[in-house]
Amino acid sequence: MRRNSVLGMNVLALSLVFVTACGMTPPSQGGSSSSRVEATQAPKTLVWAVQQEPTDVTALSGLGGTRGPTSNFRTLAHARLVSDDYTLTPYADLALELPSVDRGTWRVNPDGTMETTWKLRPNIKWHDGTPFTASDVVFWFSVIKDPNIPSTSLVGLDQIVSATALDPNTVVIRWSEPYFDANRVPDVGPIPRHILESVWAQGDVEALLNNRYFTTDFIGLGAYRLTGWQQGSQLEFSRFDDYFRGRPAIDRVILRIIPDFNTMVSNMLAGTVDIAQPPAENMDVVMDLSRRWEGSGNRARTDPNNKMRVIYMQYRPEYARPQNGVTNRTVRQALYQAIDRPVMAQVITEGLSPVADSWFAPSDPARKDVEAVIPQFPFDTNRAVQLLGEAGWVRGADGVLARQDTGERFEMQVRNRPGSATEREVVVVNDFWKSVGVAGSVVPATPSQVNDREWLATYPGVQISRLEAPDAYNTRRTHSRAIAAPANRWAGRNGAGYINPVADSLQDRIVVTIDRNEQLTLQRQLLQEMIGELGFMPLYWDVELVLVNRSVKGDVAAVETGWNVLTWDKQ
Repeated sequence: MRRNSVLGMNVLALSLVFVTACGMTPPSQGGSSSSRVEATQAPKTLVWAVQQEPTDVTALSGLGGTRGPTSNFRTLAHARLVSDDYTLTPYADLALELPSVDRGTWRVNPDGTMETTWKLRPNIKWHDGTPFTASDVVFWFSVIKDPNIPSTSLVGLDQIVSATALDPNTVVIRWSEPYFDANRVPDVGPIPRHILESVWAQGDVEALLNNRYFTTDFIGLGAYRLTGWQQGSQLEFSRFDDYFRGRPAIDRVILRIIPDFNTMVSNMLAGTVDIAQPPAENMDVVMDLSRRWEGSGNRARTDPNNKMRVIYMQYRPEYARPQNGVTNRTVRQALYQAIDRPVMAQVITEGLSPVADSWFAPSDPARKDVEAVIPQFPFDTNRAVQLLGEAGWVRGADGVLARQDTGERFEMQVRNRPGSATEREVVVVNDFWKSVGVAGSVVPATPSQVNDREWLATYPGVQISRLEAPDAYNTRRTHSRAIAAPANRWAGRNGAGYINPVADSLQDRIVVTIDRNEQLTLQRQLLQEMIGELGFMPLYWDVELVLVNRSVKGDVAAVETGWNVLTWDKQ
């Protein structure tokens, strides 16, 4: 999914005002002269509304687990060796270029180890004016490689052996074995050696993670530096004049926290907010707003991402309820076939999102090579009831399923993961399951629970969430090594406790295979194994929304929204 794709959506037919950025390249060094602000002009402030406030910004640097709401502003405040544009196509950011086999900067050694060489751009500065050098990258790796740091967002980290600075602008990363995505690793930003080295030297991980650097004192490498944080209200950023790509035209960015969708839209209509990012499940309201905006210069935009909505089942018997429920493969198939996914996508996203059947989207160029082997589970209520009966679940006099041998009722919690799925999705799924006799109880999550890892990993029934397509096979989400448990402080991303030795072995082989044909062979086998077993239930592909006031000039995308912030301006 890291490709320029549109997921088959005809946005123009839905009357969305869409500013297309096809073929757009990353902002050039120094920016354009027309975007520079003269000192005599009044300061330009952009107000950007988001629903969820981060508790800290550790995820910008790969610490503290999932990025969560920091993704709303990471492109403003920080930079990475390699970043993504709005199509999720990688481009060199802090690096001059991506490692390449042809150029000799991505090399597999005769002994089976591997090296990638990263050339850094010269004259990059941290927000406090300190030069950024290869020593920062080396220090960063020494921290994130510590097993006590919950750096679960870094794919490929286990294969990295060391990082060495050859000179101030060159870093060599050594790998224990080949890794298929090595030209994208790591996918977050570094940390400043001059600020955190003394803290790290104390050997206290908690002291490091709780350092004020990761909240109000954050220093990054992005176009804007954090200058204020009013808890529960907003984060304030000021233009960093020494930004290595050039001086942004907009002086100040306010990231305003507006949890209520209706309030967010009201602020947008009143002109007190310039950019707003509502969740995609409010597509019907956004489409109506788009029609009202026709000809006004205001615009609503949708972009596909590489995430699908999925249902995760609790596999661990010590947590799963009811017994012999979702831990039973026959029951999982019955529940999956009881969901009308096309109808669900229509209800939630106004039909903009294609139905998902695997981690290969309809527009993925590789899909044609694997499509024939993807197991299919079409909507079929009668088949669902039949399968439930085969598993020992039959309806009682009250219409609720019960076990024939024990009398236990099929009562199950249906949760959503905070920030990744909504109560509306949970209700829709629960209604489908009620039709076959499941007595589901909707348990809506609160925003604060996004940081409660134990709560997120010990759900007794099912949880609706997002899954990035590569996480289905890169050992990050569905591998047994990633299981969340007390031993890793519940930081593992396999909260379902899914264990499949065959799938583990295939994923282990995929991540060390660079040859495309071999990759496809392994992917076909993994699709048959993991989708066939229903390790998770794909629902539909995700889209993201952004509302943009006419005063904002430039191409504002819904995905990786600030990736080209240097090209933005405001009247």
